[in-house]
Amino acid sequence: MKVSTKGLYGLKFILDLGMHGGSGWVPLGDVAKRQNISQKYLWQLANALRSAGIIRVLRGPRGGFALARSPEAITLCDILGALEGDFLLFGDAKAVVRNARDVTGEVWKDLEQKLREAMEAINVQQMIDRQRAKEDNPVLDWMI
Repeated sequence: MKVSTKGLYGLKFILDLGMHGGSGWVPLGDVAKRQNISQKYLWQLANALRSAGIIRVLRGPRGGFALARSPEAITLCDILGALEGDFLLFGDAKAVVRNARDVTGEVWKDLEQKLREAMEAINVQQMIDRQRAKEDNPVLDWMI
């Protein structure tokens, strides 16, 4: 599985909303400035994330973006699934069918399942907590 810029920036977008959305709606321009991502690109991501039920959008002068569910209820799997699609190690369906006839096909299938389980085990609240811990200990940044 290859994560594209959509997945990387989408994750930054969701993390930003999680960290700054406690006081209400987060303006898109604020996210764009903090994350150094164009508003136009964020709108593209927002459409996919809204369709997946991950974020809410309120238009207007007091509008913005907010998480549609609690940060604990949104997983890395949800975000990347909305932006990247299926988690397949093989993009070629014929290769999967050929490998399904022997043990190697089972190994790839098991690996895809473990990848999915790992991404389902990481939620937005965990990422928020890690980011805040990193911000609270800036001296450690150079060590990481």
